[in-house]
Amino acid sequence: MFSILVIGIYFVFNSNKNSIPVTFETFELLEKRNAQGLGYPEDNEKYFLVTSYTDKEKAELTIDSFVCQQMKDIGHFNDIENTIRWKLYFFRKTKITNSNHLKDLPKDLFRYSLQNDLICKYEFDEKGKAMIYYFKEQEYKKIVSEFSCFQ
Repeated sequence: MFSILVIGIYFVFNSNKNSIPVTFETFELLEKRNAQGLGYPEDNEKYFLVTSYTDKEKAELTIDSFVCQQMKDIGHFNDIENTIRWKLYFFRKTKITNSNHLKDLPKDLFRYSLQNDLICKYEFDEKGKAMIYYFKEQEYKKIVSEFSCFQ
């Protein structure tokens, strides 16, 4: 079993020279909460904070690339017959949605972060198929049902 807390910061640069790069880091507070059995036990879940996120299509493609790299790193595509379900959640990193703030005020996760800063969820089933759920104010604003890392 691999350690779900091990991840470096992954940098992806957009082609626009004036843009700030989108970066990813483990959302440690939610990772620890899930490791304590407070998540859904039938699923493996990972949580990430995204900096410099905008609602532009390029940012979504950047997250897609990051997700595919994560799934390759954990070996999700190596042995499809023994594959388990995975969910990857992405939150905007803001002054409220970050591990330090939520450690002090954990109710803000439900009061603010889930409503305002949850960007999307990637769900991989046992057969390696995936769906993406993009959120806006806790509602699905877009669902992609044919996502693949092998396009």
